[in-house]
Amino acid sequence: MTLGAKLKQARADHQLTQQAVATQVAVSRQTISSWETGKSFPDIDSLVTLSNLYGLSLDI
Repeated sequence: MTLGAKLKQARADHQLTQQAVATQVAVSRQTISSWETGKSFPDIDSLVTLSNLYGLSLDI
């Protein structure tokens, strides 16, 4: 499973919209969409925020 697919699944599992996540991470909704489709990737600070928001570990 790709990072984008994992991000999308985590968002869906928490029943959040892209806009709600974007507000929490302080990025645009389009940025969340780009991450979920694999067109771009979150920086480390955003990954930490997403990890905390979704309750996921960053460990491999």
